[in-house]
Amino acid sequence: MSGELKWEKVRSSAGQINLCLETLKLVLESPCTFHAIAVEKAPYRKWHENEENAFYVTYNYLLRQSSKGMNANCKVFIDQRSTTYGKQEELMEIITNHMLAKLPTYSKIEHVKMDNSKLQLGLQAVDLLTGAINTSYQLYFRPEAQIKAAKKIAISLMAKTLGWDSLAYDTYPNDHFNIWHFPIETRGKPKTEHVFRNLKIKGISRDEYEVMSEPIIQRGNSRQV
Repeated sequence: MSGELKWEKVRSSAGQINLCLETLKLVLESPCTFHAIAVEKAPYRKWHENEENAFYVTYNYLLRQSSKGMNANCKVFIDQRSTTYGKQEELMEIITNHMLAKLPTYSKIEHVKMDNSKLQLGLQAVDLLTGAINTSYQLYFRPEAQIKAAKKIAISLMAKTLGWDSLAYDTYPNDHFNIWHFPIETRGKPKTEHVFRNLKIKGISRDEYEVMSEPIIQRGNSRQV
């Protein structure tokens, strides 16, 4: 994968698949924590009223959830995106700190900054992981969705590294790797799992990719994503 690392670029090679797998392993082996949120839009009323507002509301919940156990001052970097409100970062900082102030924690958001993901490897790693999680969640709701074979294989290998058969699950709260389903009525849908990391899962060769992807491609069509 040349240039910036993005889930969207995982389309047609063993190397792209292996990069996703190794990124997950690196996170699981590191002192970093990973938190992701997967939103089912259908029951979430705010998403139908104002999609931009709903996006930032869920982001605030994710920041609260991921930072409350740290008992530390946190600096937040998020991928650049267009917004109708010019002070969105400042608003996120204020709202999240207001949420944290109601919890038994010393955590505080020092600042929120939208940054260019091309300059932030952490944002690129997050794009790969959250992209895989959201695609797997999408496939749970729409198994017939036309997804690139490389993405499906990457999801399968990444899931095995967590001790799972899919990335469509949410997790029991833990200190290292968490997936949250939102809104609350989607918790445990389809299932809540513990993380049993298996770092022995290996990547695939080019020849293995050709064999594994062929039956998947035959069931799909040219409009895969």
